[in-house]
Amino acid sequence: KLLSQTFDLLVSHALSLFSNNPECKLKCNSSNNNKSLTKIKWKPEGSTHSMLKKMQKMKSKNQECNQLLENEILIWSGKFTTCSSKHIQPHHYGYDTPLFMSRGIVPLSPRNFVRLLWDSNRTSEYNKYNVGRSDVAIIQDDSQVLSTTSCNIRGSKIIKSETKVPFTGMSITMSALMHVRPLEDGNGYVIVTRSLSSGKAGCHTDMNSSQVDKNPKSEILWGINVLRTVRESPHQTDLISVSQVGSSIVPGFLSKKIGIMACEDFFSEIRGKQFFN
Repeated sequence: KLLSQTFDLLVSHALSLFSNNPECKLKCNSSNNNKSLTKIKWKPEGSTHSMLKKMQKMKSKNQECNQLLENEILIWSGKFTTCSSKHIQPHHYGYDTPLFMSRGIVPLSPRNFVRLLWDSNRTSEYNKYNVGRSDVAIIQDDSQVLSTTSCNIRGSKIIKSETKVPFTGMSITMSALMHVRPLEDGNGYVIVTRSLSSGKAGCHTDMNSSQVDKNPKSEILWGINVLRTVRESPHQTDLISVSQVGSSIVPGFLSKKIGIMACEDFFSEIRGKQFFN
């Protein structure tokens, strides 16, 4: 029961991050879970602002917006706000690490998309920076997640991964918790990932010399993928992705560039492959 309550809180906190962004605010949660636990200021990046204006003017909004989102990506950068007119919010862990949110439609059903993201052996199919990912421990039985027939998608596990960091020539090894479950309205799924402290997990390795940074600090503060069904198009997924990754080897002036590039690459890889639906 305690484990179940812990995962309930994890998902509730994760989905609350969407509540400050009206374009991605989820309506699938209960009223309590839908309240923001912290304030985030989301800033449209690139052509997102102009695309949002274009979407507002569309007459048949659902159909036309979906057609736009099949080829385009909406991207926001976000940062926690520390004050308001009424009170000052206390600094919390990771408050100074930027977040990135992206939204678009991909040519995979939510069910098959879950299977793809959950299977550690398939990570390289959509992440070109992946060096390797493996399952370390199964916390909640996830046998139904990879099943081709079951829709009872729920599971939790600990993974270990190594990822190349663009522009640095180095890679990061991390251990993380992954949890997947259906959305409350039954209209898709949510996968939440957070780093765990585990010995050398989070270490930085120079890809050329194999030297390890003695004072590493790299972690996934939030990795959230919400996979929703596209109305009248069962073989597509309306994907909203949020990431907040901190790394001491990435200079501040590069963190935003890498964050936005990661959003673009993720959608590009998924859309550019022919997956079985």
